[in-house]
Amino acid sequence: MTEYNKTHLPMDIAEERMIQHRDYIAHCLRWTHVLKHAKIGQKILDLGCADMPLCMAFYTNKFRPASYTGVEIRQSMLDHAREKLAKAPFPIFYILADLCKDFEKVPKDDYDIITSFEFIEHVPGEMVEPFLVNVKSRMHIETLFFLSTPCYDGKNMAANHIKEWTYEELKALLQKHFQIEKVFGTFINQSAIKQSESGPVLEVFWKLSEYYDSNYLATILAPLFPEKARNCIWRLRRLP
Repeated sequence: MTEYNKTHLPMDIAEERMIQHRDYIAHCLRWTHVLKHAKIGQKILDLGCADMPLCMAFYTNKFRPASYTGVEIRQSMLDHAREKLAKAPFPIFYILADLCKDFEKVPKDDYDIITSFEFIEHVPGEMVEPFLVNVKSRMHIETLFFLSTPCYDGKNMAANHIKEWTYEELKALLQKHFQIEKVFGTFINQSAIKQSESGPVLEVFWKLSEYYDSNYLATILAPLFPEKARNCIWRLRRLP
């Protein structure tokens, strides 16, 4: 595991310390975005699931999947998830696996939704395309695949990651293997919003800035500018 970056934002610790920065807010909004597209009784596959905060979102929002499968490289994370979700009223499968080397451990099933949030930036760049090809092998034509990752701006990485992809670089790779149904920014620098040529957007930005701090502003308007965002979520389908 030494070849991977192991940074992690524990949601329970962030909440306990009242850390309301843009990464935390973006995490929460990714989960609600998935719930927006989910239906009760679906099969969910969560790749790089950490301690399964997305599964907890299904549980606490009373979305009962047919099954929820989480795959994670750290046993400690799966143990924490198992403890948190002990009373969840749906089947949960906790899979210990290295997604870059042991993808065959990921069960084959008719998954309706597959997620991979904040994973690919933690592994060497040459491992990402094989990972995506493997994900595709677990999709049917109606499967929704949600992928999120930072967007490298050519100057500064979002954190101490191994490989951050530029928006265009990742777009080109994803188009080789998937149909890009939609892409949204999840957070953005305020300077990019201020450079917008849209008068109405700028007007809304300045009005919101009277109330919201920089962390909330970074997430509220980010979906409008995926090409300029510092992090994006991609909604993908398998190519016919």
